[in-house]
Amino acid sequence: MLAKKVGSSVELSEESKRIHYLDAMRSIMMMLGVVYHSAPVFSPVKGAWFIQSDDTTVLAPAVMGFIHIFRMPVFFMISGYFAVFSIQRYGNDLFIKKRLQRILVPLIVTAFTINLAVSLILFGHDKGVEYFLHKGGWIDHLWFLIALVFYFLLVYLAVLVLKRRWLHRVWEQIDRLVERVGLTPMLLILPVYTMLFYLFARFFGFRALGYNFAVVFEYMPYFLFGLLLFTHPMFLRKIGEYPLKKSLPLFFIALGAFELIKTYYCHPLCLIPMLYFQLLTTWVGSFICFTLFMKLMNRPSKIMFRLADASYTVYLFHPLFVVLFATVLVEWEMGGASGMFTLMLLVALASYLVHPLLIERIPLLRFLYNGK
Repeated sequence: MLAKKVGSSVELSEESKRIHYLDAMRSIMMMLGVVYHSAPVFSPVKGAWFIQSDDTTVLAPAVMGFIHIFRMPVFFMISGYFAVFSIQRYGNDLFIKKRLQRILVPLIVTAFTINLAVSLILFGHDKGVEYFLHKGGWIDHLWFLIALVFYFLLVYLAVLVLKRRWLHRVWEQIDRLVERVGLTPMLLILPVYTMLFYLFARFFGFRALGYNFAVVFEYMPYFLFGLLLFTHPMFLRKIGEYPLKKSLPLFFIALGAFELIKTYYCHPLCLIPMLYFQLLTTWVGSFICFTLFMKLMNRPSKIMFRLADASYTVYLFHPLFVVLFATVLVEWEMGGASGMFTLMLLVALASYLVHPLLIERIPLLRFLYNGK
């Protein structure tokens, strides 16, 4: 029963203790934001970002497209996993208190410091304030934090009501499905499950204060899947051990089908299979990510511990350094692939140094930007 599995009175078992490769995945997915948000500066796609170099590289959209396939879905899966972990560790009430503090304080502070500064640097005072207040500049790269607030509140409320018998029956059916269905059939089913959330987002999504709440519904299936991974550790291990000789061909078949339909579709009904193969690519790519990290990073590492500790700071601060360094590199006419990788390196290094030099040393900044 889910209520028993995530209730505050349950002790952590050996199966549910934190797994090193999941910590590594979560931090790497967050830090890949530096790569994803630096690449548009050198993209040949016009209007890809506010600052663009005339010396572009086709690597930029390729890198962005590849990262976009799996980065945020994997991040939300791991967030769902650790949400249940935190409930078992702290109890439901302390879980929601800690999670909201960890999210809302950095969200508000970063919006009115980092994001406001970025808006003013990009557009000047009047247009910068307008962009910040009315065009979503305040939220910008922080959009996923609002989604997490909704997901954590959903889990908190679910735990409060899960003593109801009909919810137990629902979870029993999920237990049976997980035990009976193999990974390959489940991979083929998961895109259909995700499409239902996309349909819900299309009809019930709305915009408010510059934020598109449809993304909350679009990424919800990945977070809910993360809950499933925690309550079924054997299933998590099976995903990590899923052979690449099966997942890689399926990934390229799905990606090829998606690109083919996207290029040649001529009827509105083609949007359905196109979305299916796009989501299949995401799910298979996510499983491959789990497999690779389990094989390569399932051990304690001081380097990964430092990166994991600093990843939140890196993500919150990196847009400011993207703007500053991109402006200099464009003025110096340093572009192409070399310019893109130079920007990524400079932004990653500067963002990382903020953590040991400021956030770790000053308790007030640690609270304001890390919620600790």
